Formats: sequence, structure tokens, C-alpha cells
Amino acid sequence: MAIQLQHVSKQFNKKEVIHDMSLDVNKGEIFGMLGPSGAGKTTVVKMIAGIDMAKKGTIHVLRMMMEGSFWYVLLITFLLAMTALTLGTLLSAFANNELQMIQFIPLVVVPQVFFSGLFNLDTMEPWLRSIGVAMPLYYGADALREIMIRGKGWEAISFDVSVLVGFSLLFMILNVLALKKYRKL
Repeated sequence: MAIQLQHVSKQFNKKEVIHDMSLDVNKGEIFGMLGPSGAGKTTVVKMIAGIDMAKKGTIHVLRMMMEGSFWYVLLITFLLAMTALTLGTLLSAFANNELQMIQFIPLVVVPQVFFSGLFNLDTMEPWLRSIGVAMPLYYGADALREIMIRGKGWEAISFDVSVLVGFSLLFMILNVLALKKYRKL
């Protein structure tokens, strides 16, 4: 199933707008919902997208159940993008040309992938596993895991958010210092 809703219910101010809805949409199918204004069509779409949470039932998208807040996922995605942008800008300060900049990419991306938690870190030696804490993607993956799989909130991701903001600020400061030293402003 591409999308599966099982016994989903949703209330607004004690008024039940979705009652015990079950739905299966297979891969490749085109599906539409018809109904009068206030029938709950937008509410169903918001629940499928993870923007709104169902009071009862389960929703699976691509056989994965989304537990947490869509807004926290957006926050972590934004912070990962900011960290990547500031790190890329920092590395570009040391490159003499575009080819050198491209050569920096594997040096940064490959370790991030291996130490982010996408692969089981428990199988690595402890000293090698500890390198992961120096990688921004490690904290992004941890926060997304807490939100999307475990359904946790701010309490579970606040440390990861702080670390990602810290990485971005560190890379910005280092970038300013590197530009002052290596480039004529």
C-alpha cells in the first residue's frame, strides 16, 4: 500500500469530523475525495501529510507510520540545510577553484553518511563510533528518528536542535575568520 488509514478518527472541539475511516491507496493509483465543505477532506490530507494528528487509528505512508509533528521535521530539515550551507561556504573559502571545491565534497559527505546513524553504529569499534558525535548529520538523524519513528516532541529533540544551531554558528564564525585570512575583502 502507498497510503493506508486504519480506523482513523479526528475531533475538533469535541465534534468528531472523521469517524472510523479506513482507506487503502495502492501504488500507482490515482485517488480523489469528494464531499461538501466541512466534510473532512482537508483534515484527511493533513493527517496523511503529518501536519495534523489523528485522535485514533493509524496512518501508514509507504508502509511507514508517521508518529511525530510535521513542523518539527521541517525545523530539523531547515537546520540541516543551514548547517550544510554554512559548512559548504566554509570549505569554499579554502578552495582555489571549482575543481578543488568538488574534491572537498567526498571528504565531508562520506564520513557524514557512515557516522550519521543510517548504518548501525553498534557494530563499529567504540573509538570509531565516537567520531559520529562530531558530525552534524548524526544529530539531524537522531532528531528525525525521535520525531518520525518514536513520536517524541521538543523535549527529545531540543539537544539535537541546539547542537545543529551550534554547528551552523561555528561554521559561520570560522567562515568569517577564513575569509579575512585567505581572501581579500
